[in-house]
Amino acid sequence: MQHIRNFIRFVSRHAARIALLGGGALLLLSFVLAFIFPALFFRAYLVAFVFWLGIGLGCLVILMLYHLASGAWGAVLVRILEAGARTLPWLTLLGLPLYLSIPTLFVWAQPEMQSDPLTQHQAPYLNIPFFIARTILYFAIWNGMAFLFNRWSRELEENPTPLKRDRLRRAGALGLVIFGITVTFAAIDWIMSLEPAWYSTIFAAIVAMGGVLSSFAFVILVFVILARRPPLSSVSSPQLLNDLGNVLLAFVMTWAYLAFSQYLLIWMGNLAAEIPYYLKRMNGGWQIIMLVVGLLYFVLPFGLLIFRSVKRHTWLLGLVALMLVLTRWLEVVWLIVPVFEPTLVITWLDVITTLGMGGVYLALFARELRKRPLLIEANKHIQEAEEWTRETRAAPRKAA
Repeated sequence: MQHIRNFIRFVSRHAARIALLGGGALLLLSFVLAFIFPALFFRAYLVAFVFWLGIGLGCLVILMLYHLASGAWGAVLVRILEAGARTLPWLTLLGLPLYLSIPTLFVWAQPEMQSDPLTQHQAPYLNIPFFIARTILYFAIWNGMAFLFNRWSRELEENPTPLKRDRLRRAGALGLVIFGITVTFAAIDWIMSLEPAWYSTIFAAIVAMGGVLSSFAFVILVFVILARRPPLSSVSSPQLLNDLGNVLLAFVMTWAYLAFSQYLLIWMGNLAAEIPYYLKRMNGGWQIIMLVVGLLYFVLPFGLLIFRSVKRHTWLLGLVALMLVLTRWLEVVWLIVPVFEPTLVITWLDVITTLGMGGVYLALFARELRKRPLLIEANKHIQEAEEWTRETRAAPRKAA
């Protein structure tokens, strides 16, 4: 038993280094296999990149929401959110191999499709130079926003003034609008254009909301892991966990509303240009993934998060968050892979590429998280959270 405890302590102490080495090795293996299975590799790499990019972008979105609306739950998570937003430059570098995949993944970029009437009609927008230019613009905007919010947050912490708070609040409102526009075009470019004959006006919102949901679940998971240690142990309380669970439940319900709305509208319209999207994903075994995602991304978390006892229990909330993060990967697979595989196929290359990129991402995230204190001590919402914690811990003693 002592050997097991020593092993657990060693892993927890060196988790970031182990993640970097293990993830780097798996990612290197996937790069080597790219020369043998290029089509499988690029498909797997797109799945992994969309999944992990959603975590980084989601942290940026929630950070902007916090600065816009404020609140004790956001003040406790702000350092984790800032660290997640600061991973965007690294995600930009991790996305570089996808530029080589454009002719492989996208039918509109393949030479034999250039005589197709639909391809010619879409050519002013869907062409490789403009596609790359747009992607560079998206990442420039996202990285710029992450830089500014981290910088202004540091300036506010060093010298709190109403003017600086108002600047962050206004920037949060404007940033959410800019993010909504850019992520819409990015989802159209990198996912929807895999099937250029299909379109949906709500698709980008579903992709963005799925990323925000998985990102907030990831942030809660990080908080749960660190909540037993100072300084987060001073603010972790059932009331705070209840608030986090409520926000998570709101994101779950929003994603479910958007996803069901798209399905319902396409089912009711029954248009030849729209129904092939779901026909691919509801046959050949893909309907199993659809049902699993619906169950684990909405039905089960909704059924659990409506209970206060679940939301107020640290590890139960953490398990729900972990389930949502893992299910998000299945959703991304369901969005992308049926374009290439008519029957249910999830290859080992899909798994090791996601794990490899994930190991590297988690190590970089941990590196960014260590750069600044986990709590802003001068923040009034931190003081409120600490007061909640003291009152909660004092309550059982009073009752006794």
